[in-house]
Amino acid sequence: EFIEGVLDEVIGLFPSKYIHIGGDECPTKMWEQCPRCRARMRVEGLTRPRQLQGYATVRVERFLQRHGRELIGWDEVLDGGVSPTAIVMSWRGTRGGIEAARHGNRVVMVPCDYFYFDYYQTHDPARVERETVATGRPDDVPYVTVRRAYEFSPYEGLDGGQRQCILGVQGNIWREYMV
Repeated sequence: EFIEGVLDEVIGLFPSKYIHIGGDECPTKMWEQCPRCRARMRVEGLTRPRQLQGYATVRVERFLQRHGRELIGWDEVLDGGVSPTAIVMSWRGTRGGIEAARHGNRVVMVPCDYFYFDYYQTHDPARVERETVATGRPDDVPYVTVRRAYEFSPYEGLDGGQRQCILGVQGNIWREYMV
């Protein structure tokens, strides 16, 4: 009820056909210990706590569809199971996008090591000193250049029919790393 109430407000504010629900950074540790969550798992025939996320995602998607909207979620929504009509944004590499396309889901490829433009643009320590704050440290995070982004093929690993599921790519910049 809470989620549907929030989404009612979102739908009222934004006319977009697409509603991105996130779906990443969803820990299950509390669900494993929660008696109500375990009871819901028994009622729904779920065997793993991660499947609760899939259960919730499908319910949210049905709600959005009743309101003429389409669900988009980060590739973690695949971990709990997702309907074939959900749109998946593959950020943890290309594996999630390939998996989703092979199941017929539409996909936006956003692999972080190609399209997170808040990453450093070089591993050269002298140049890193001149760059603004970026995600992580230069030795922890892959560097992303415009050339690297342009060289990316969102279709690699997919056959002709599966390629039809690729809607495109997206570049991300997370504001907390911008100065």
